[in-house]
Amino acid sequence: MLETMPKPAGPNTSANSETREGTLPPTDVHTPQLRGSYDPYIDPGLNNLPSSTGDHPSPPSPDIDDRDPFASPDHNASSDDANIYTDLEILGRRYPVQRMTRWIRSQSEHIPAALGMRANNGLERFTTRVALRARRAWARSRSRHYNKKLDAVNKLGDGSILKQHRTTQQERAKGRAAAAEKAFDDNMHDRRMRIDHVAANHINEIKKNQTDLRARREQALGRKALRSNLREQGASRREVREILEHTPLDRIGRIAATAYLSERRAAGTQQDLRRAQSRERTTQADITDNREHARNASIAQARAERRAAEYRTSIEKATNETLPDLQRQLEASTDDSDEYRLLALQIQDTEDDIRRYVREAEYWERETESMRRRIKKLEDKHTSLLKQNEIRKEATSAATTATERHRATAEQHIEERNATAESITGGLAK
Repeated sequence: MLETMPKPAGPNTSANSETREGTLPPTDVHTPQLRGSYDPYIDPGLNNLPSSTGDHPSPPSPDIDDRDPFASPDHNASSDDANIYTDLEILGRRYPVQRMTRWIRSQSEHIPAALGMRANNGLERFTTRVALRARRAWARSRSRHYNKKLDAVNKLGDGSILKQHRTTQQERAKGRAAAAEKAFDDNMHDRRMRIDHVAANHINEIKKNQTDLRARREQALGRKALRSNLREQGASRREVREILEHTPLDRIGRIAATAYLSERRAAGTQQDLRRAQSRERTTQADITDNREHARNASIAQARAERRAAEYRTSIEKATNETLPDLQRQLEASTDDSDEYRLLALQIQDTEDDIRRYVREAEYWERETESMRRRIKKLEDKHTSLLKQNEIRKEATSAATTATERHRATAEQHIEERNATAESITGGLAK
């Protein structure tokens, strides 16, 4: 596995980054990382990287033209409908073999260059940099030495020959220290520029490959538009092929690529709209189900309250009326009579019924409390679902607006593509 190259100074890093070699000068050139699994054709960030054409990479220009890259002198689309598409958006998943082949070739050229650059920088660490560091340390020590000697004679007047001599020595030592510091910094800058130069060349090669494949894709879309128009006019396949061989495709290709990607973007927003509508319908179905559950819980609560009240009434009746009557009748009868034994059994059954009524009443009271808590939870859920439904309604409305806007833009670009194809084929016919 190859070592990763140093990262450039960014907005969150110090301009003078400390490394093992020393302090690096700031640079504006973006340096990619050397990784075995790195695929530059799938990295959208490469579209924003700087390019260089000379011996040294040039920093990005602050004056960036953000106009439609597909616009031509005859392209009359308004600025509101202008769509800027990158090379990777134009290519999509097209030409996978060509892209992989070019990436492998680019890597095969970049890796030896990067290894050679690292070898040269590593060699300088133990030769040139050691000497420059020693020279800088010696010059600094001599400068401090002569500063001390000059401080020792500061009490003498300006006309003192010794003070003038030591002043001259101190100025010479200070000049030698500055020269040694500059040589050390220049060496650091050269090493950094080697890294940036190799990285910038690699990025330029990637961007060149993307530009070539983009032009190829645009021409393919231009041929497709002209082919469709000629076939509608009744041209045979042979005639279409012969006409396209001698027809410039740059302008129609750019317009066709814009129309193609506008259609894709409109289709994407249409899918977003369908998903938003589906989520809204799901929320509305959840609201309906929640209302049904709340209604069923209210019915169950009312039923539980009614059953609990019935059992409490039965308990009061058995305790206050039935059981005292039976006890009075039992006291009035003799112990050895059949009536006595029958009344004793009735009293026992009544007491068992009272205990059963108590258990049933407690059960239905617990059910009532449980249904009350469930209804409270369902009410809270209903409030949350209503808020969620409002949010999803807004999302659906925004998706509808975006879909209409992108569809209108796509239709405008399609009309422009068809009109351009008509003008080209009409001009050829004339």
